[in-house]
Amino acid sequence: MVEFPRSSYHDHVFIYFVPCYDMKFPRRSELNVGDHVLVKNHKQNTSETGIINNILTKSEQHPQGILVKLKSKTIARVQKKIDDRRDKADDTSFEINQETAKDDYKTIWAAIQATKKSVTLEERRKSDPNAYNKWTETEEEELIQKFILNPTHHSIEKLSEELGRSKGGIRARLTKKGLLDLDGNIIKLLSNPKIEIRLKTSESNINQFVKLSDDKFPQKIFPKNKIPKDEDDQNEFKSSHHTPTGDVSKFKNNQEGLANISNTLKMEVAITISALANKKGGRLFIGVNDDGNPIGLDGDLKKFNGNFDSYRRHVIDGLSKFFPNDKPFLTSINWYIGEDKKFLVAEVGSGIKPIYLTFKNEKRLYVRNGPESELYTNPDDIIEYIKVRFPDTLSL
Repeated sequence: MVEFPRSSYHDHVFIYFVPCYDMKFPRRSELNVGDHVLVKNHKQNTSETGIINNILTKSEQHPQGILVKLKSKTIARVQKKIDDRRDKADDTSFEINQETAKDDYKTIWAAIQATKKSVTLEERRKSDPNAYNKWTETEEEELIQKFILNPTHHSIEKLSEELGRSKGGIRARLTKKGLLDLDGNIIKLLSNPKIEIRLKTSESNINQFVKLSDDKFPQKIFPKNKIPKDEDDQNEFKSSHHTPTGDVSKFKNNQEGLANISNTLKMEVAITISALANKKGGRLFIGVNDDGNPIGLDGDLKKFNGNFDSYRRHVIDGLSKFFPNDKPFLTSINWYIGEDKKFLVAEVGSGIKPIYLTFKNEKRLYVRNGPESELYTNPDDIIEYIKVRFPDTLSL
């Protein structure tokens, strides 16, 4: 038996706490500016990939990952390195001509994506023979016609079997055609007796669509209790579309100043619409203040004698000036009248290609970054974002 000498501290126990880190995340010394990484924003619970522009964490490790700022301006914590070249660091034959790589990035990226897709197709088509096959106009016509006759979630499963398409593919196509909203809910257009189902045919377009009489549009109501409390990367609040709120008496004799503010408000709406599409879709609430409370559209509707149909058409006409080359995108937006006709909601789907806003003959790319719509001005940032977000749009 070993005896320890007694001391005045023999009846005290000292406990030391040593920081313990999850070793699965890269250390700070393993990261460099320019590395391609996967990051996670723990507050918003979102992930994305990008290029490191700045390393913000000073310590060697962090329990949730090293904090970095990407070239896309996103600030989040690194979960892993995607393009880790440490194993090739000592290989003198591994050299990259930066100018050539920059010029040929489309070819390289498309080749990588094609390789990945071929593997994916081989696996997917074992269970889904039509995986990634483009929808023909005839198939779309058949899908929409059958769904309109029986608009239920059960019919989606049946249509999946009949058309040889996955249920996810059926839902995506119905969402694109405006028969499902972003949450997968069926838009009940057929309850309105003024709806006419017509078959529009031409050599360039055969499309089954739902249309109302000329002076009406679907009366889809958005409840007040569904308005989110805060703005984020999928929700934006605007007090009005073209009318300044608050005290406008100072513009009584300044019509030019009033017109400038009105044009600015219209452009802010267009910016939000494009930024939502370029991220992952979302909703724009017009007539809702920054606190998420409906404040009404009295100023906007005054010009249209309170007619919501005319007002919505005016909003769409205003958007078309900013997107002259993206008419199909504008027609894909779902519109809702707010409860008690207090606000208007534009539900924007996730874009399948970059949506550029045109202003003074200049094309601009906006992307949602949290509650803000961020303008990308650096060509390298634009290229990098498109590579990650819209890889299929890159051509050889």
